[in-house]
Amino acid sequence: MTAAAFAAALVLLPLYRFVNGAVARVVDRDRFVAVAMVEHFAADVRAGRRVPEETESVLREAQGDPSLRLVLAEGGAWVDLSGETCAFDDGLTLEFGGDAIARIFITNRSARAQRRLAGLARAAAVPIEVCRLRLGLRVSRGRLVAATIAERRRLERDLHDGAQQRLIATGMHLRTIQRDLDPGRSAEIDRAVAELEDTVAELRQLAHGVRPSRLDDGLGPALEAVRAAAPIPVDVQVSPLPVFDEVRVLSAYLVVSEAVTNALKHANATRVGVRVSETAGQLCVEVSDDGVGGVAVNGTLTALRDRVESVGGTVAISSPPGHGTTITAVL
Repeated sequence: MTAAAFAAALVLLPLYRFVNGAVARVVDRDRFVAVAMVEHFAADVRAGRRVPEETESVLREAQGDPSLRLVLAEGGAWVDLSGETCAFDDGLTLEFGGDAIARIFITNRSARAQRRLAGLARAAAVPIEVCRLRLGLRVSRGRLVAATIAERRRLERDLHDGAQQRLIATGMHLRTIQRDLDPGRSAEIDRAVAELEDTVAELRQLAHGVRPSRLDDGLGPALEAVRAAAPIPVDVQVSPLPVFDEVRVLSAYLVVSEAVTNALKHANATRVGVRVSETAGQLCVEVSDDGVGGVAVNGTLTALRDRVESVGGTVAISSPPGHGTTITAVL
């Protein structure tokens, strides 16, 4: 009896699905087509052909509502796809694995629109969850980088106000003692003071590596210092910029510094161009050289790519053999 029921289910289940789909196509064809569109998008996301951050625009098109909003659950709050907190108390709540992961808001609250949205939300559940997880990763990376920069600033301040100042004071004290010494002992003081001066210089270099003091005057002057220190011409163009957070400013400076260094060491470049601008609230950095090109994207520039992606940015690298290298970072 059980075997017969199981065999009947195997035969009837495909038939049920076919009939159910046929009825859906006839009764509510628009909804059927919309859900199929989202299901196709979800399949593309799983295959890596599209990115989950497109989910909101896909849902808007499928729902026929350009005002549709998708917000994600992150850290006990609702945030949009850029991570900005949103104050929404209603909407369709989507659950995944027993947890609320998103809310979707539409302007048309009719019963038919709500049913359609429910079907679309189910079809988009996987891309939405992947989008939420990726956003959480970006937020975590951003917090880690911000904490690292704050610690770097503290260490730089401690080096400057602590060890360096004590060494300088010690050197001045030795010079005071030196006035009362004979020439032979005075020469020993000279050597001791010279050693102290070398130690102070090393500490300053260390502090500079922790957080470049060049950035105290802003990104533009810091990049001008990079240009002045380079042995080949470096053309620097910095458009007027809004006030960006220190995470992005430091990242932009380090990207330029590393790209210029790579051009000098590996590309046999005779000229480098640096362009910095703002687009849609993002800090855009482009560094190009006239070197040999042919850079292995996953080789020499891996550290640079990791640096950009660690703060939630993106980087594109073009390096055709014989035609130089162009690095574009969006932070």
